[in-house]
Amino acid sequence: METAEGPVTDREGIADVLCDRFFPVAVPLQPPPAFTRPSVPEWNIDCNVSSEQIAEALRDTGPWKAAGIDGIPSGFLRDAGPEVHACIAKLARASLHHQHWPTVWKESRVVPIPKPGKSAREKRKAGAWRPISLLSTTGKIIEKVVAQRLAEALDPYLPGGQMGNRPGRSTEVAVRAVQEFAQRCGSKRQALLLQLDIAGAFDRVDHEWLIHELSMKGAPFYVTNWLTSYLAGRHAALSLNSEDTGLRPVRSGVPQGSPLSPILFITFIASMHEQIESGIPGVTGIEFADDTNLLICAKNRAQAEESVQFGYKLLAEWAKMRGVVFEPAKSTLLALNVHTSNQWKSHPLSLDGHEVKVQDSSRFLGMQLHRSGTGKLQGDAVLAAVKNRAQLLQNLGRKSEVGYETLRVLWKTGLRPTLTYVPAALAHAGITQVQMDKLEAAQSMALRVYTGAQKSTPLPRLRVEAACEPLQEYLVHRAARSEARVVESPAWKSVLTQIVRATDTSPDESFPRTEHQRKVNVLSVDGFAMETGEEDAEGVDIGAQWVFDEASDGS
Repeated sequence: METAEGPVTDREGIADVLCDRFFPVAVPLQPPPAFTRPSVPEWNIDCNVSSEQIAEALRDTGPWKAAGIDGIPSGFLRDAGPEVHACIAKLARASLHHQHWPTVWKESRVVPIPKPGKSAREKRKAGAWRPISLLSTTGKIIEKVVAQRLAEALDPYLPGGQMGNRPGRSTEVAVRAVQEFAQRCGSKRQALLLQLDIAGAFDRVDHEWLIHELSMKGAPFYVTNWLTSYLAGRHAALSLNSEDTGLRPVRSGVPQGSPLSPILFITFIASMHEQIESGIPGVTGIEFADDTNLLICAKNRAQAEESVQFGYKLLAEWAKMRGVVFEPAKSTLLALNVHTSNQWKSHPLSLDGHEVKVQDSSRFLGMQLHRSGTGKLQGDAVLAAVKNRAQLLQNLGRKSEVGYETLRVLWKTGLRPTLTYVPAALAHAGITQVQMDKLEAAQSMALRVYTGAQKSTPLPRLRVEAACEPLQEYLVHRAARSEARVVESPAWKSVLTQIVRATDTSPDESFPRTEHQRKVNVLSVDGFAMETGEEDAEGVDIGAQWVFDEASDGS
């Protein structure tokens, strides 16, 4: 493990380096202000927990996920029956009524997991690893029940631009918001996406500030008292090579792996988003869990840089006050149109002395966004991932000991989601026909492998046998359903309001469609979408639009 002082090779030394990274002590500039009655009404949660609710929470939990220090898997508790479920419900009721979290459930085993996309060299540094807390399963089930109730109670008081871990605020909405912002900003103005990185986001949550933020969002005393007990006095043992180190105190943060952590974290940073929305002209924010993004629309480069610097300064002051640390060196700045890209290429942005170059493409919530608004780069990324998975499936299909059911599971859980999810999200941005043909070929090969069909089997018959429609038709239909979900989601109206304010446009204003949208006419036939590609003699679109089948449920 590499450190500033040099390499560390012994087990205890590596454990110390990782623990310093995983269990930092947040040092706020000052404690939160004295409690004052919030402007929002106080809400309540139900402190009664039934055995049926415990059983439901167990059914929704992976039965054989890694257990905590107690070694009890959730599958054992699920199959133990109503008597055990009633005992857990009784423990939950006692914990909530007495506003106390048992000490035995405050101990966790922390397993370091490498962050996606890190090279072998990068993994020599502590920053390339993420701590996953394996908590007591019994306590975790109770946390899940309480987390659902907290999320429902807090949702009306959280900013609309905060995505993730909230109903109706998925990656679809976040990606669609960026595309809507770029369209409304237009091609003649500066349009930028600034992606900021919080160092150890979940690990640097100051408990006092978290309780303060909850109180200002209307949390009653019995809820904040229970959460104070839950957060205080926690200890964790680091697991290295299947061996645990000694227990170490955890004085800050919320445990990654806890069902409570997502709703607690987004509540903690809610005031940061509110500051963005309160007074930066031409700027709006899109947060997804711990991913912080600023969307900037400005008349010229000077105004855009002023907005970026002012927005970053505002966030940095918010963070310093609460002991949160931004890492400007890991920030990325994406140009959302050609005009912006050309003006920024020779003049990089400086954030806290760190140079941030404007990029033409960047990863955003697992997708590859490009300033042109097309899906070509994302199509390339999907093809690379599909190629590896398809080759693996083909190799396994040649082994006699690997049966049909195993291959079918690998197809449905490994290859099919890769083929469909991301292309559908960017289908309206224009994945090229060449890429689509390659994706279709990969799907056909996989279908032949897991069904055992010969190469001579006609493709239409193969699709019928596998109950799998052509990929292009499926993606167009799925993209239409995705658009319907976004527009009908509870978040879209508030997100659109923010975008309209930042871009100074009308909510009802329409914009030119992309080249792909001008070429594609989508019709609904028996619940499936098909492409007609009709244009008039002058090449002008004659009505390309999403058309939904009234008989379908739109989901």
